Amino acid sequence: MKMKSNKMLMSRRKAIAGILATGAGLSINFATAPLSFASTFATAGTNPSPLKLKATIKNSQIVLKTGKIAGKKAKATLKNYTLKTNAQPAPFAATTTATFTAFPVTTTSNPRLGNMVKGDDGSSFFFVEEKANRIGKITTQGAITEYLLPLSDYDLHGIANGPDDTFWFTYSQHRGPAYIGKMIGASGQVTLYNVGSADDDLNLLDITRGPHDPLWFVGSELVGCIYPDGEYTLFHIDAIGTPGSIVTGSDGALWFTYDYHGDTYGVARITTSGDLTYYPMQDQTDDITAGDGNDLWFTQENTQRIGRLTTSGQLTQYQLSNVSTTVSAPSPRTIARVSSGTYAFAGSTAKLSSGGGAGPVYMGTINTSGNIKLYQQPDQNDFPRDAVYAGWANEVWYTTQSKIYKFRLDS
Repeated sequence: MKMKSNKMLMSRRKAIAGILATGAGLSINFATAPLSFASTFATAGTNPSPLKLKATIKNSQIVLKTGKIAGKKAKATLKNYTLKTNAQPAPFAATTTATFTAFPVTTTSNPRLGNMVKGDDGSSFFFVEEKANRIGKITTQGAITEYLLPLSDYDLHGIANGPDDTFWFTYSQHRGPAYIGKMIGASGQVTLYNVGSADDDLNLLDITRGPHDPLWFVGSELVGCIYPDGEYTLFHIDAIGTPGSIVTGSDGALWFTYDYHGDTYGVARITTSGDLTYYPMQDQTDDITAGDGNDLWFTQENTQRIGRLTTSGQLTQYQLSNVSTTVSAPSPRTIARVSSGTYAFAGSTAKLSSGGGAGPVYMGTINTSGNIKLYQQPDQNDFPRDAVYAGWANEVWYTTQSKIYKFRLDS
């Protein structure tokens, strides 16, 4: 049934000053410890060939379901803040073939770093600190700047690039008002758009830039979009569950992973007009990224798989377990497209979703033929959270719970 649009104006203003925060960066240059096949770990300071593996590939055509959902439109109330910042430089470490460089974030004991995006200037990255209520910026030279957000007891999860050097993020609390935030990269000014009341309990999670500039976000059993002027639309998708990670596909639609109360999982597609298609799967789906053309790539941490789904519903699963008799296969947590046909993923042999434990942690690459290379991260107890391709020199930047890593792939 199609619901009528309901447009309402919400007005609420409250100015809260920003707080000065200091970030420190430390550059540590490690030669990789990729594995020598059917052998032991390489010794420190050497650069042997990485372990080259072949994933088991399973192809199938999965069942799709379609539907039309109604959107509820409203106008968001906005609040403006100008935040104070402080930057501290860190030395830049020269890299060699396949190296890790670590930049610890030490201003709090447990920042719990999360999603990460590239800056518009081409030489920086922005990331969220979920437990420290901050947005951080790190330059390619290792200088960290932190922006302390104005509200307390709020959950900070997703971050995305917006138009004109802006960064948009999700900002909500359990049974409290929910906001989509916008930060201007050059000045640090923050605007919060109220997109729901306490009764809505939106529990916002991830966000991405959609076609023609609106930002698309996900929360508890919903997908929403918001325009730079504050107008937003909510699509309630309680029939399939709660989305996790969202990305814009090459087909102009939004694609996201979802979880229905821990019973069923899948990947779903929603158009800008609310046409919903979803692909149920038996195993948990986690992070998702757009592929080279008509495909999406996603991780399945609990079953040690990487999935590839075309827009026509063709599913290919790359099984990472049993790729080697000498290595415990990692459970992939996050994935990023590096180049045509090649994707980088980070994961640990101890699943983050199950509470974790001792690693080891790996950065790996996989291509459409199922060829895999694994490199061991120096700190085996620091779990990967999110990854982004830098756009140059086969370099991937990713967050763990307490560090930012720069990983230079071998050429």
